[in-house]
Amino acid sequence: MRWTSKLAPGLFALALFSGCQVLSLRIIGKDEGKIRTEDFAGVWISMDSGRASDTVVFSGLTARPAVLLSRSCAGADSAVIELTSSHGLNFLNLIELHPKKEEYAWAAFDRVGDTIRMHIPRSAFFAEAVKKGELRGKVDSGGSVLLTAKSENVVAFLRRNRGTQGLFDERRRSQLVRSPGGCPVR
Repeated sequence: MRWTSKLAPGLFALALFSGCQVLSLRIIGKDEGKIRTEDFAGVWISMDSGRASDTVVFSGLTARPAVLLSRSCAGADSAVIELTSSHGLNFLNLIELHPKKEEYAWAAFDRVGDTIRMHIPRSAFFAEAVKKGELRGKVDSGGSVLLTAKSENVVAFLRRNRGTQGLFDERRRSQLVRSPGGCPVR
């Protein structure tokens, strides 16, 4: 399977594309109107192991209310991010600007004030679910997973397994903290 590897700058590339991946053929969650992208506009600093290691700028709010653009302060390639929410779960879905095939990298997230915590799905957990028939999808020889299940089935699976050890990869969790001063000077 050929899966995208250059979807997003900085934090997202590191968090979502290191190691085995869990991608989806569909946007995870739906726009329930609960997430206001204007609340996300601005500069966010990635806190990797407790230190600022990268920055992400959310801007370019689009006509679709739950979609925004992301770029690094260094001006790296932009990514389109759709924010969705279903049954109390929030999701970041990364969309390639000119995809040959629609595949979405995604992460669950929660936001407390000026901090966004991203929870990266653990590929081994989802691979096992696909093998057991709990979710529709494909597992490649390297352990990456491409979910083909409907979004609502993935959300239902996440709700059933909420709090289960290993659902999200604790080694790859990331958090963003809003930078009140804009992009740092390098």
